[in-house]
Amino acid sequence: MQFNRPTSLPNSNFTIYFSHFSSPSTKDKFQVGTFSTDGNGSANPTFQFPSKGNFAGIFGIFLQTSSGEDAYFGTGPNPVDPAYSGLTYSVPLLPASSISGGVAAPTGTAAGAGRVSVTAKAGQVSLAGAQAAHSFTVAVCGQGMQNCVTLGTLATDAQGNASGSFSMTGTGIGGNFVLSDTAGAEYISGFHVQ
Repeated sequence: MQFNRPTSLPNSNFTIYFSHFSSPSTKDKFQVGTFSTDGNGSANPTFQFPSKGNFAGIFGIFLQTSSGEDAYFGTGPNPVDPAYSGLTYSVPLLPASSISGGVAAPTGTAAGAGRVSVTAKAGQVSLAGAQAAHSFTVAVCGQGMQNCVTLGTLATDAQGNASGSFSMTGTGIGGNFVLSDTAGAEYISGFHVQ
């Protein structure tokens, strides 16, 4: 993980937390690391995630102050911070049924996988090896399946592959991409720990 932003705070201490997608709120977070910035406000923190498997959720970076913690930055597909408007957010789409700890919602039995990439307000979603000739609703969801903003529909071809572009306008910050159908959540943006 690299932390270097033009608005970073020099000589400051931070804590990194993770909130599972299935948690009812970001208050159900656990600490995964700490780091300090140098005199330029830069840092190169490393941490080891405490569990192995597939995960979906939000990493939050909190500034340590004399009066407690202040939320400083959260991961997700659409940060509002203008300093990040040109950066690309890119994560794999994993079968929702494979997420360790579940997603606290009905899931299907999707096969295959995909990828999500977002730059500014433009999102690109791709799938490979999914169910052939099938449609998925594409949404960005906050913590859990609440507060989802539907972006559109993605339809696979006869080989189970698909690619589509979506506008991120109106989606807010953070969250996870969720592709769903009548069975429930089929794919969710996340990560794998070996």
